[in-house]
Amino acid sequence: MKYNEKTKSDTLSTYSSVFNRLRWIYLIGYLSRAAGNHLHGSYRSALYESYGLSRSNIELIYIVAYTSSLVIGTFAASLADVYGRRLGCLLSNIFFIVMVILMNFSSLWILIISGIFSGIADALHLTAFDAWLLQEYRERSLDDTSLKRILRDANIGVSLISIGASVFAQVL
Repeated sequence: MKYNEKTKSDTLSTYSSVFNRLRWIYLIGYLSRAAGNHLHGSYRSALYESYGLSRSNIELIYIVAYTSSLVIGTFAASLADVYGRRLGCLLSNIFFIVMVILMNFSSLWILIISGIFSGIADALHLTAFDAWLLQEYRERSLDDTSLKRILRDANIGVSLISIGASVFAQVL
């Protein structure tokens, strides 16, 4: 009888360990990417205005970003299903870094290219991270409650990051 109790306890401990590891890996990656997105979002229009761009050029950059998210991002997200969701998460961060670097140049064409990278990065962020989580969740045979907890924590985390980024932007 003691053996069964110990085995059950060990199984619960292992399950909890697997769940917590997956939870923290996902939350750190997802929330750090969300924080970067919210922090730079507060300053984009002001940055473009400081470069002397007209309102119509600023609107063009945003339209390019959303269009690339729709067209190229959808294609990129499909490639993440084929070549690996983890790779999709990494590419999301790489595209985001390139986008932020390109935002430091005042050339309209470079900023348009930055918008393209922004759209791809956002599409991958909003698809690859969750797809990766679901894949890992299934491979580890976690229960539905565990998945709900991780997604709840991510939702709360993004909300807090959004509020914090807004306050931070106002202080600066």
